[in-house]
Amino acid sequence: MSEQSDAVNKVLRERGVAVPSPEPSVTDGEVKDERALPTIELIRAGRRLSDFAREAGGICAAVNVFRRETAAVTVNEDIGLMEPLDADRFRTFLEEHALTYFLKYDKNAANGAEPWKKVECTMSVQDARGCLRADQFVGRLPKLKKVNAQRQPVMRADGAIVLLPAGYDAFAEIFTLRSPVVIDEAWSLDRAVAFLRAMLKEFPFLSPRDLAVHVVSMVSMFAPDLLGFTSPRPSFIYSANKPGSGKTLLVNMAVATVMGSCESLTIPEDKNEFRKTLDSAVMNSVPYLFFDELEGVVKNGDLNAFITSDFRTGRLFNKQSLFRAPRMTVCYLAGNNLTLQQDIARRSLECKLHIEQSNSRDRKIEHELSNEFFQRLAVRGDFLSALWALVRAWDVARRPVPPTVMKGFVEWSRVYGGIVWHAGFGDALVPPPIEESGDNEAADMALLVEKLSQKLGIADADGEVRFLLHYDFDEVIAVCVANNCFAWMIERVKRGSGDDVWYDCKPAAASRMGKLLADKYGGSIFNLQDGRRVRFSKRGRNRQRRYDVELLDGSTSSVPPPTSPAAGDVAVV
Repeated sequence: MSEQSDAVNKVLRERGVAVPSPEPSVTDGEVKDERALPTIELIRAGRRLSDFAREAGGICAAVNVFRRETAAVTVNEDIGLMEPLDADRFRTFLEEHALTYFLKYDKNAANGAEPWKKVECTMSVQDARGCLRADQFVGRLPKLKKVNAQRQPVMRADGAIVLLPAGYDAFAEIFTLRSPVVIDEAWSLDRAVAFLRAMLKEFPFLSPRDLAVHVVSMVSMFAPDLLGFTSPRPSFIYSANKPGSGKTLLVNMAVATVMGSCESLTIPEDKNEFRKTLDSAVMNSVPYLFFDELEGVVKNGDLNAFITSDFRTGRLFNKQSLFRAPRMTVCYLAGNNLTLQQDIARRSLECKLHIEQSNSRDRKIEHELSNEFFQRLAVRGDFLSALWALVRAWDVARRPVPPTVMKGFVEWSRVYGGIVWHAGFGDALVPPPIEESGDNEAADMALLVEKLSQKLGIADADGEVRFLLHYDFDEVIAVCVANNCFAWMIERVKRGSGDDVWYDCKPAAASRMGKLLADKYGGSIFNLQDGRRVRFSKRGRNRQRRYDVELLDGSTSSVPPPTSPAAGDVAVV
């Protein structure tokens, strides 16, 4: 009997599964116990499916078959992902760990000999399918929430933060792959910070905040299990003004150092295929999805729903039944000059890069990095040693919280924002200026209100101060056109000729703009650049609808009156 068989049989006995004594080898198709595996009788008349499923579940639980929601899965250690155990695969999988047999009556058995013989046989597809669906089978399997690429931190029930060992951890419900990457736990915080700054110094971050955002993305990729599985997590968006900024390299730095590689995707035109990708990511607890080479407005209904949801429901491995599982997958998006839909912008942290040179090839880079560089074992070990040092130092310092938290992600902010803040990289969670946020809709609306409010609280030539201004829809659109606001939404139609030219919206565009101004921003309060606070609101319906901007605090601005007033404003004192 091999050491492996001994170990398996020991686990089976601990789980209450009977392990029979070895039987003599025979040569006529009967059971041969050369591997000393446990035996399990197949289903027959008088042999219930539930009994078979209970015994098979005990055997499979001892050989790293797990339960992912309501499905049986195994861990493919070559690719580091869960794989469903379907009926076709289960038939031969069980035979690797148990001798499946049926009883055959030997009418020619000698007097006194046992007439019933155990004959090896593969279970039918129908029985395999029934077993995999049986509560008696699935209920005996240990739960598996995710697979870690190598040792990563986890927070225990008592609050202690530890690196998980290789193998299955029942408390965390995580399987950790065996990895050749060595994490040096002796790194100090100073050494870790110096290493990370040296690696990041040549990337053209727009501001120190953007560098801090990248460090947050690295820490959250390395240590996602410092929070519960259902805790909301933001996505990360890397955007640049020109190609060649290194945004894809930064995503590789965050992902490949942890996972060993970083695969990028494009969003397919086939919506069903894209939904399958998202479903598979949630069901398999894929730690990341990287969508690269995005352009223009980041607007995709399925992607938006995926990013903004904490749970996802979908088809269970191409079957008719459904699954519901927490979204632990973090999305990375990268592109140039991106415009973000508001729902995506508010649930993401954006890392912006800016190349000053007109031609990105003119940048002088002392140390060229590559995707392959971040996959080297020694390099990965250094990065993970540094990130683990940041986590440990924050823990020893009694886990200080950052000065800012991200709305909707309070617990996440306190942990990951706190780790990066304590390490001295700054506050990654402070909102960027609205003009730098990538959210063009919010930026355009802020600019529109700024222009509509130019005369509020300002004394004119007669000494009269206006606190409320009225505009009709055409006047608002004229201000938008003059200041290039909502150019991506407004479909203009040129009217008139010569000196008498104006622009109207096409009906569909006018409907969209009217809904946005009235329903989304109607009643909203804006803080102007000079400190004034105004409310933008609407009144009336359809053709009688008007838009108001009202000074809320009654203060006046020190800014002199504009020489070019906003189009068609009507003052009300």
